[in-house]
Amino acid sequence: MAYFWENPVASLTENAQWSSAYKRSLPSSSFLLVLPSGERLFPVRDRQGRVSCAHVRNAIARAGVARITDAQRRSVQARARRLLERSCPL
Repeated sequence: MAYFWENPVASLTENAQWSSAYKRSLPSSSFLLVLPSGERLFPVRDRQGRVSCAHVRNAIARAGVARITDAQRRSVQARARRLLERSCPL
């Protein structure tokens, strides 16, 4: 079992909270869903394109309560689960 203090760099990156200003600066490709209105939901990649596992897990949880259509919810959750399997080891 690995503890967060054993790898401080990963811990800082993984547990970082993204400010609203930081999220606004991200490209649309960093988000799992971009609505026709231009609203961007569920950011999962940082500026360098690296996947944030914490944000992917959060997207899976939040998609269930977000005000989006069922089809959008299924799409977000499926894309997030694929990202989680590929990019986020247990």
